[in-house]
Amino acid sequence: MEFRTFTILGIFGVIVQGGLIGRLVSRFGDAPLVKTGTYLCGFGLIFIILAPNTVTLVMATVLFMVGNSLTGPTSSSLVTKQKSGSQGASLGLFQSFASLGRILGPVIGGALYGLAKGLPYITGAILLLGLVIVAQQKLYAYGKTEIKHPARS
Repeated sequence: MEFRTFTILGIFGVIVQGGLIGRLVSRFGDAPLVKTGTYLCGFGLIFIILAPNTVTLVMATVLFMVGNSLTGPTSSSLVTKQKSGSQGASLGLFQSFASLGRILGPVIGGALYGLAKGLPYITGAILLLGLVIVAQQKLYAYGKTEIKHPARS
């Protein structure tokens, strides 16, 4: 079962990042896709906890994967398009914090899982949904002054 699940996740990741992301960015822009992807990740985590069977669990995980596939590239793109400071330094800082999250996330998630099996998912969903609320004003302001992608000019 795990092989099929990871295959399905991989296929959706390839579809979104390999085929859809360019068209979606051209149509909607980076900022709305970051927000949408973050919401999908948060709801995916909630649905993972609530999944009553394997099929629903796979569907919830696909929802999370699609959100993650939307958020990753568009977040990096927003960082590179920022107007102030050095682009290289900003992207380096962005990647450093992403790496820190990949290091600390499993450690903190494991500790939370030890307290309650659903706690890492609930915590992640709350953090992601909170991130959307906090970032809403910044992304809205950025969306009003967003640099046009060469394909959209």
